[in-house]
Amino acid sequence: MKNKSKIKIAAQVRPNPSEEDIAFIKELGLDYVTLFAGKGEANYDFFMTQREIFETNDLKIYGFGNSNIHNHASLVLNLNDREEVIEFFIQHMHIWLMVFGVLLKSQQEVVQWEGHLI
Repeated sequence: MKNKSKIKIAAQVRPNPSEEDIAFIKELGLDYVTLFAGKGEANYDFFMTQREIFETNDLKIYGFGNSNIHNHASLVLNLNDREEVIEFFIQHMHIWLMVFGVLLKSQQEVVQWEGHLI
């Protein structure tokens, strides 16, 4: 029996891919994608729509970032509004886990950040 690699190579793609985007990812032989939600997109309906689009095409979402908090200066530089940005991140993670939580539970992962159970 051949051991399946635990290394996951993902294509970083934009949400709402075209048929050509999907075909290109499949031509590369990839099974995983990573996405970023833009301003105002990080909500349950948006995540579920993306999940349906990619899973219908036999692709798994491996990561889903939020461009509003990715490398945010307030976090990186410990600025005055850091706590507000952390709360925004926690809200993002709650929504993300509602959509993808089953996957995390099946891998028995516990997500905690700054003492908050996410």
